[in-house]
Amino acid sequence: MPGGPGKLKGNEFGAGFDINPQNINRTGQNISIRKQIRELLADDGKMVIEAKQVKKINDDGSVEIVLPTQMAVAMKLFHWAMSNKEGASTKAIQMIMEHIDGKAHQSMSIESDQPVIQYEVTDEQVENILNELKPGNEKK
Repeated sequence: MPGGPGKLKGNEFGAGFDINPQNINRTGQNISIRKQIRELLADDGKMVIEAKQVKKINDDGSVEIVLPTQMAVAMKLFHWAMSNKEGASTKAIQMIMEHIDGKAHQSMSIESDQPVIQYEVTDEQVENILNELKPGNEKK
C-alpha cells in the first residue's frame, strides 16, 4: 500500500473514479479487429447488416451502410486480400494470417567471442545485496 499501512485511506492519492468520473468506461471493452476478422472468415463471406446500420438504399439497388470502425477495418483488409494487386493482396493476406494465427516464430542465435562469467550466490548473499541497495543504506 502506498505510504505504508494505515497512511492513506481510499482514494486520497487522486486516482479513483469518484474524483475522475470521466475515466469510467461505461460502454465496455472495445471489440477487437481480430474478432471481426474471425467472424468474417467463419461466415464464408456472408454478413448480416442490422437495419440501424443501413444509411441509404440507392436507386440502382446498392446500399450504403455504416459499420463500426473495427468491422470497417476488417472488411477493408479483406477487400485488399481479394484484390488483383499482387503486392497489396499478399500483404493483406499476411496481415489476416498474423491476426488469426499470430506471427510466425523466429529463432535467433547469438554468438560472442566474449567469455561468459557465471556467479553462484546464496539466498543470504542476495538478501545482503538487496539490503545494501535499499535507500538510506548507502555506503559512505
